[in-house]
Amino acid sequence: MPLDANGQIQGKRNKGLPVVLGVTPLTSSDLDKLAETRGVTAPPLKRLSDRHHKLARAIASGRSLSECAIIAGYDPSRVSVLKTDATFQDLISYYRSQGARGDDLLLNELTGLSFDSVTEMRRRVEENPDDLSVDELARLAQLGLDRSGYGPKRTEEKNLTVNFGDRLEAARKRVIEHEAAADYVDVTPQEAAE
Repeated sequence: MPLDANGQIQGKRNKGLPVVLGVTPLTSSDLDKLAETRGVTAPPLKRLSDRHHKLARAIASGRSLSECAIIAGYDPSRVSVLKTDATFQDLISYYRSQGARGDDLLLNELTGLSFDSVTEMRRRVEENPDDLSVDELARLAQLGLDRSGYGPKRTEEKNLTVNFGDRLEAARKRVIEHEAAADYVDVTPQEAAE
């Protein structure tokens, strides 16, 4: 590529590609730098949030890094950094030992969705009560609460036909037969004649 007097490239330039102005040979100090730790290292976690637990459960269940990032609401690069943290690795190990299952994740997601819906309803009621459309949020909250064990209680009425009249008649006959066969004295008080 031709350069002008100021060292700038002449003619059309693709702004998306870097320009190589020179190449230097590798030295032993360059090779030593390869052994150094590179990349992003985050400070150790001081507190584990609900999102950390959600992410650890997703990782323990065997999901891909990108799926885990979406489930917990993290950037994939942040998930990679968290996976190097000793505390977070212990949390993943804990959930692996507990046998994190897909239905646990679903339950947690629905519970979280319900919580978010209830929080959004509260925010809307407090900030703009006139603009509130509760129907859809209420349905979401009901769905999540129902699936997490906090749904409405259901009562069922059943009509059972047990031939009660026939059974009562048979019981009366048994009593009469028993009275006829029994040898006993009736001690029922009689009303005195006036």
